[in-house]
Amino acid sequence: MKKLLLGCGVLLALGLATMGYVVWQLWPDIQQTVSEAEEFERRLLALEEAYPFDGEEQTELDTARFAASLDMRVIIGRNLDVWKDDINAFGETIEERDVGFVEEIRGYISRFSEMFQIIAPMEDFAMSPSEFNYHTRVLWATLATVSQGIVDDPELESLRELYTDMKKQYNDQRAEGSIDLDELIGEFDPTVLSMARGMLKTDTARVEQAVTNASAEAIFMTLPKGPQDLDADGDEL
Repeated sequence: MKKLLLGCGVLLALGLATMGYVVWQLWPDIQQTVSEAEEFERRLLALEEAYPFDGEEQTELDTARFAASLDMRVIIGRNLDVWKDDINAFGETIEERDVGFVEEIRGYISRFSEMFQIIAPMEDFAMSPSEFNYHTRVLWATLATVSQGIVDDPELESLRELYTDMKKQYNDQRAEGSIDLDELIGEFDPTVLSMARGMLKTDTARVEQAVTNASAEAIFMTLPKGPQDLDADGDEL
């Protein structure tokens, strides 16, 4: 028994030493990712300060900005697809080559940090996170009215399943105790939703291209809703 316990202790010590070595090897990459995350938060706050937006004050929809958010979402969706394809390609590469564990983790860390560039289209479209949050929730609240048959409009028929599919994905992925999708989306004045439906009808193909996966949509809807959601350091409260 003593020999067994001694052997387990040696294995544990070796395991901890190995972990320490791995962290030491990856520490510059970890520091770089932390630095990029901090820069990402700084850019978020800069957008909020440059283009302040309060969804609670919106009594009607700015259709031009809503349309811009759809165009921006198409770009973001394409960027996310490229990012996902790059990760999948890297995963296949390490299976084909004899890549060490440290190099494998380093490769994934470097690719993860590319996700922070999701903010670049917001900067190009001069749209704060709070405004993007608002238009994302308006989009899904509108698609919900189409999916649930609250509005029967043949011109929106091709969009009927988008909300249902997204809700299923969201529920399949959501953690226990997390917020319900409808609560996350929130409620909007019927006038806002009516104006949004009018915009969606102008280019339903663009809407379909603008919709990403449920995980991304949930992130878009949990972006800061305004300056009141950020403290002086730019962190979410």
